[in-house]
Amino acid sequence: MSAGSDFENLYNKAKELHSHNKNNEYESLLSQILQKEALLENDEAMRIKEQALNDLSEYYVRNNDSKKLQSLMELFLQLFNTFPKPKTAKIIKHLLNQGARIEGDVSWQVDWCARLIEWCKAENRVFLRQTIELRLINLYWQKEMYPQAIEILDPLLKEIRKIDDKLMLVELQLAEAKVYHSLENLSKSKSSLTAARAAANSIYCPPSLQAELDLMSGILQSEDKDYKTAYSYFFESFESFNSLESNRAIYSLKYMILSKIMTGSIDDVNAIINGKYGLKYAGKDIDAMKSIANVYSKRSLKDFQEVLQKYHHEIIEDRILKGHVQSLYETLLEQNLFRIVEPYSQVQIAHIAKLVGLPENEIMGKLSEMILDKKFDGTLDQGNGCLVIFEEDKCDKLYENSVATMENLSTVSDKLYERAKTLKANI
Repeated sequence: MSAGSDFENLYNKAKELHSHNKNNEYESLLSQILQKEALLENDEAMRIKEQALNDLSEYYVRNNDSKKLQSLMELFLQLFNTFPKPKTAKIIKHLLNQGARIEGDVSWQVDWCARLIEWCKAENRVFLRQTIELRLINLYWQKEMYPQAIEILDPLLKEIRKIDDKLMLVELQLAEAKVYHSLENLSKSKSSLTAARAAANSIYCPPSLQAELDLMSGILQSEDKDYKTAYSYFFESFESFNSLESNRAIYSLKYMILSKIMTGSIDDVNAIINGKYGLKYAGKDIDAMKSIANVYSKRSLKDFQEVLQKYHHEIIEDRILKGHVQSLYETLLEQNLFRIVEPYSQVQIAHIAKLVGLPENEIMGKLSEMILDKKFDGTLDQGNGCLVIFEEDKCDKLYENSVATMENLSTVSDKLYERAKTLKANI
């Protein structure tokens, strides 16, 4: 019996065990196949070993077992010399992609990328190192480790520009736009995204990457408060992700709804949520956006806070949503305060806090901010715990009218003088 057929028999036995839900034996047999010696020239044996590794990684991903996937990656590093050199790069990329599918903390992926980069440097695997460094930049961005991301970004961008790898350049500049957006450096983020879109126009851009570019464009447009343009970008992004069956589609859909809420188009929000896409992606994320739209239309601050507490993960932990929803809350708070203080020249802060349903110190802080921003004319009397609103100065038009009259008289006098000079000359 050849080595290839021996591997095939073991693999078929493993598949049979899996079909009978004997998962422990299935896992053990696939690990055995990986560790079984095979000649590099035996293509069939190497193909089965690669398939066993892919099956085992898929099994760990389905079980969301990051520890066992790490053990598998550790095993592969010990065995990489038993695989053909071109295969090792493909397998490493596959294992990293599988790791990205596992939910939870990505710290272990950061550690693994750092280890693999060192291995690539030792083995002089330049292109693989560049790919892993790109992955590491995105992981640093997820973990909000922005200085570390920029430290890798700058030299890597120089390398990629030298070799003129347009596709990787697009991915790098997109990652750069994300990092600088998170650092609130919007001008740098916009320039990076513009460069990425320009590079993408000169090559074939995969649909998933184009969707990411559209998503980032929508995010930056929304930062400029241009929610109508942002909506169109989010819609393009959503359609691409949806056609690819990507889990990123839900983010584009949430931001589409956000754009409609920010423009006050509550009817459009309901149409999206109750439409086919809203029903397809129904869940806590869509429920959170629906609740935000409802409480905003009701102008209820108390309900707004309850929604933020209930959907903390879906709203506050979303870096894009958090800022815009906070802005929405501030706008709603200001509108409520204007409506309450409008009839008064002096009002107790405790009374305002009671009507709004918020703590006095929060109300006092917001009123101070509004006075400093000159949104209304008044002062806080902290000794008596009240807000004093100054009467709006009535502008007397007498001075303005007098000046205008004098200017007109001056003009008439000049013209009469010119006419008199003309008549005198004719006489």
